[in-house]
Amino acid sequence: MQIQDHELTYIELLKYGVQQEIQAGCSYSYKTRKERNQIQFNCKWPNCPCRFLVDTLPDDKYHIRKCINTHNHSAPFPNKSQQITSYFYRSYLTRYFESNQDRVYAQLRCFKDLNIPFDSGIIPEMFQQSTDALKKFSKRLHAINTRFSTLFTQH
Repeated sequence: MQIQDHELTYIELLKYGVQQEIQAGCSYSYKTRKERNQIQFNCKWPNCPCRFLVDTLPDDKYHIRKCINTHNHSAPFPNKSQQITSYFYRSYLTRYFESNQDRVYAQLRCFKDLNIPFDSGIIPEMFQQSTDALKKFSKRLHAINTRFSTLFTQH
């Protein structure tokens, strides 16, 4: 059974994206097509054709419409040391902090729920976050949520 043959939950989509990033050895970029309710994820390696296109469905469901899994990493990757944290990882943490302020277990929970290997002693750079970075991320999300909630409750 192929992944593009059925609906995915939000967590299943994040797991799939993380596995694609682990296979690629680099993070993916994304482009939202709101007029079509689609998100396109692309391997960030220069000239790599690998990508997948996702339809957003009601009730936080997703459908992978198209998937190209063949990586071509023959071109050199510029500034590999400045790789941005995984979109899928950040999306999980955003949802986690919206419902749970427990920063101590945030990264461990993310690794477990998204099947990110961390017991081999090597954590891919795109999934590494310091405790301070997690704290700042959590506080920033809390501040934004508080600010927006007060805007909508004032008349």
